Amino acid sequence: MFATHALAARIERAEMRLSESVAQTVARLRPDLRLLLQPCAGGLAVYAGPGSPVGKVIGLGFDGALDAAEIEAVERAWDERGEAVRVELSTRADGSIAPALTARGYRLTMFEDVLGLRPPRASDAAGAPAGIRIEELPPDEIKT
Repeated sequence: MFATHALAARIERAEMRLSESVAQTVARLRPDLRLLLQPCAGGLAVYAGPGSPVGKVIGLGFDGALDAAEIEAVERAWDERGEAVRVELSTRADGSIAPALTARGYRLTMFEDVLGLRPPRASDAAGAPAGIRIEELPPDEIKT
């Protein structure tokens, strides 16, 4: 299965929500860390303390190009916290984002591949490992 633009955007938004939720939990436990949740290019800049694995700019570029004022605001806020801005950029994001970040001095440090497999339908559950139950939820029970 290859990710379409829509699927990649959905995955990015799910990770954005997860990062936001983790950061909010950290903020309740450690208000001294000065949580930051700041919109940026359709994504979200999440700061949850020094070196936090959820601390990054995520999900940007699915709703258009990078806005210089938005990324500058993120850079200032992170600089005030003594932290370098880290951007996690999907290969499916707007094609102008990577060159715009490079022009600002950002550099590529690694790649992350996300692999996916379509889960089996409930009707295919006969082959599921012991202890695993596969069932379809009615649409009214699905929380997005």
